[in-house]
Amino acid sequence: MSPDGGHFAPGGARRNARPYCERVIMSSTDKERTLYGRKWNNIHEGYFSDPAVAAPFIDAISSAMRESHPTVVADLGGGTGFILAVLLERGENGSALFVDVDSSPEQLAQAVDPRINCIPCSIPETRRELLVSPEGTLLLCMRSVLHYFGRSGLRPVLSHLRSLMCAGEYLVHQTASFEDVRGQEILNTIYEGMDTGKWYPTLEELALSMRDEGWEVVSVEPAPSLALSMIELAERYGMTAKALSAIGLEIERKYGSTPGVFMPCEQGFTTYLDYHILKCRAA
Repeated sequence: MSPDGGHFAPGGARRNARPYCERVIMSSTDKERTLYGRKWNNIHEGYFSDPAVAAPFIDAISSAMRESHPTVVADLGGGTGFILAVLLERGENGSALFVDVDSSPEQLAQAVDPRINCIPCSIPETRRELLVSPEGTLLLCMRSVLHYFGRSGLRPVLSHLRSLMCAGEYLVHQTASFEDVRGQEILNTIYEGMDTGKWYPTLEELALSMRDEGWEVVSVEPAPSLALSMIELAERYGMTAKALSAIGLEIERKYGSTPGVFMPCEQGFTTYLDYHILKCRAA
């Protein structure tokens, strides 16, 4: 992904400079790295390690597997391997090989199920030949990852993902996205204030971007929202309570209390990330 927002060339990445989206991810993950490894499963009250919370996403992946019968299921940004482990526990793998792709050695070290193959690689560097044999078929899944690429990086990374796939193969992703602009603006104000490089689209923007980059959106389903307290955000992103309180006061002045999105409280505020699960097919 280039600074000018240009698309990936299928089968190759630009090597003369670090891709824009990869630099965005590095700026975000550098702040979060202290939570990687064993701590990751406990953040945000265990949201990312709760099988009940993950159930709608798991169901969507299972549905796509039954429809496409992939030889490889690859979880991009799969971290500790939690999603693949749940699929294995449910006996959903059939004859498919499961692959966890993540750029963090600390995260991959926690993927202890021997049936999960780990590939230490960033998403921009991922190539089809790393994941599946020439005669094989692929299914990609991805949970809470696309926002790391920022606003300018969304379409380039969707284009890159499409370059990994053959027509008819599935991408199932759970992505933070909002049905209304108000919620989107509030969350983006918070994350911009924390200098994370992350950006959240509306659901309409996300679906349009998918279609424009060569994906057919087969289905869209809601996923459980993620409650984020000011204290949790301060710990995750290395912010002071004073700095986050100032962001909260700015939002309160502009938008007021917005149930289900932003709620002032004694500890500062609680905000909510809305998620949607998109089952997509390479057109």
